Amino acid sequence: GMERLMQLLAEHGFTGRQSAIVAPGKDIAWDTLIKLPEAGRTVGVVVKSSLYPGVIEQLLLRIGHGSKAGAAREKDPIPLVMTSRVSESSFEHCLKRGLNVLDLEGNIFLKLKGLCLERYRPMARNERPRVAGTAFTAKASRLVRVLLAQPEKKWRQKDLAAATQMSTGYVSQIVGKLAADGLISARGEVRLTEPDRLLDEWASRYRFDRHRKRSYAVNFAAYEEGLRKVADELERGGVHFAFTGWSGAFLRAPYGIPPAIMAYIDREPQPDSLSALFPVAREGNVWLYLPQDAGVLQVTQMAQALPVVTDAQLYVDLRTMPGRAREQAEVLREKCLQWKQP
Repeated sequence: GMERLMQLLAEHGFTGRQSAIVAPGKDIAWDTLIKLPEAGRTVGVVVKSSLYPGVIEQLLLRIGHGSKAGAAREKDPIPLVMTSRVSESSFEHCLKRGLNVLDLEGNIFLKLKGLCLERYRPMARNERPRVAGTAFTAKASRLVRVLLAQPEKKWRQKDLAAATQMSTGYVSQIVGKLAADGLISARGEVRLTEPDRLLDEWASRYRFDRHRKRSYAVNFAAYEEGLRKVADELERGGVHFAFTGWSGAFLRAPYGIPPAIMAYIDREPQPDSLSALFPVAREGNVWLYLPQDAGVLQVTQMAQALPVVTDAQLYVDLRTMPGRAREQAEVLREKCLQWKQP
């Protein structure tokens, strides 16, 4: 990382000189300092194994900037955080907060006197991380979903097995994989140590297109009226369901205009049980999804007296949808997925 940074600085005419590692201070310990004579400033580098909004905010507070990193005093080091791979959402958060960032993939935001670099290369589709054999397959994700739904809880493995309806042996395998990646602690009880990184890892491997979609139509004047009509229809037919996507976000952290009503269902409703909801051959204004794995409906929450999937499930669903769904996902994350850091 330092080699990349020094090379970038040299390419733009900065003869940076790296100083020795600085001893921990009262407010922050820089991993190293880089003196930049041309800018008359020093860059303070902090290395993080993972980077997400909670860590960014924590770092800004430690530096002493409650608003933006750019509010630093002239004599203070210019902060730069270095990590192996920064997610798109965390990169956008750094931009928003004015915090310099560099990762080993070459993604960078660096603003100095006389220099501003901003480059982010999203992961290409053919670079999608593998899913098979990981803790993020459709069934294994039951454990991830349960842990993210109660991030501060300490679990016994047998309780996780009961909550996910999986065997204790399979739970033990998934726990071992997550612990090996540093995402959880499994010493005695199981607890989350890196909730944001776990969410990012899940989102990078998640496949929303594996759920089977069914289109319906319902008449409504206001979106909330449509939600309640659909809920009434499904409840009357004995269908277990939970709103997701734009519908779940509308109930939890509204942002954009939802294109349709969206929900997971455990089975298709019988036609004779429906009075206001009608199946359609083409795209309707209600999209019901039969999930690839039943775990999607194992853990839900109530919002405005309507069932909704967990916030983590909402986030990964929205991240894979077209249009402005990704923006809605980040609004949801900012409002509902800010966990206390261990």
